[in-house]
This record gives sequence, C-alpha cells and structure tokens, in this order.
Amino acid sequence: MKYLPLLLITIFLFSCGGSGSSGSSEWPAATQAEYMQGCESEMDYSLPADYCDCTLEKAMKMYPDFNDMLDMDMSDMLELAEACL
Repeated sequence: MKYLPLLLITIFLFSCGGSGSSGSSEWPAATQAEYMQGCESEMDYSLPADYCDCTLEKAMKMYPDFNDMLDMDMSDMLELAEACL
C-alpha cells in the first residue's frame, strides 16, 4: 500500500499530456520510455530494482490501449503495484 503513491504519480504524469495522448491504440516506444522515466524518478529505493519494468509490462498487458490505462480504477492500481513487489 505504501507504493500506491508512486503508481499514482506515474499515472498522473501521463494523464497530463504524456505521449500516449496522441490517440494511438498501443503503447508507443516514446510512451514506454516516458513511463519508465517517470517511475524511476519517483521510485522509492526500497522497491525491487525491476519494479518499474514490472509495472510497465503488467500495465501494457492489462491495458493494451494506453489511453484506457488513464481510467484505471483503484483496485487495478493496487493489483498492479502489489504484483510487482
């Protein structure tokens, strides 16, 4: 639960005009890179080293369309964060 703020910050960064707002139905490489940069810059170093990679991979599986991830509900956020711990 203490990692939820990190996930929320990362999602917030994208909802404020990230690369995924172009209408693409996938996760472009630039969007993936932006996700990783946002996640790593806000990362709590007590998290596993692969936490950002893991959450990106799982988010792309849960939400093949990046724009759908922007409407992620709290239970999905928790599921995503906990799966990578």
